Amino acid sequence: MKPTLESTLLFAVQKHQGQRDWADKPYIFHPIRVMENLGQKASESEQMAALLHDIIEDCDVSLQELRDMGYPEDVVEAIDLLTKNEEGERDYQKAIERVSSNPISRRVKIADLTDNLRLDRIPNPTPRDIKRLDKYVIAKAYLEAI
Repeated sequence: MKPTLESTLLFAVQKHQGQRDWADKPYIFHPIRVMENLGQKASESEQMAALLHDIIEDCDVSLQELRDMGYPEDVVEAIDLLTKNEEGERDYQKAIERVSSNPISRRVKIADLTDNLRLDRIPNPTPRDIKRLDKYVIAKAYLEAI
């Protein structure tokens, strides 16, 4: 049976259980906000990819497991492109270029960056945080220009 948006949300909640974000809030709120940032006209595939965009990196889930669960290939491909490679994606610009190659991953990454740029997610920003935010601003502008 093909996963629904509701079952995807429940799966994401289960897998991210116990994880915290930079502001020490439940991490699951981040993927939910990313999905919401896509807007009302987002496709179901875009919404699913948004909810699952960090699932490979942060949880014990593989792309093959998502396929076996019945996720459409466009969702799995987008998640694959959104997942940092095994070397930790040393070249951020190359990672952004890879994400830009697919319309779903591009839209989800823009929504992700929009959420990551919210200063209220970082209670006491350090110079390192500000540098990271600068990187996100550049990446978001690049993806929006495509």
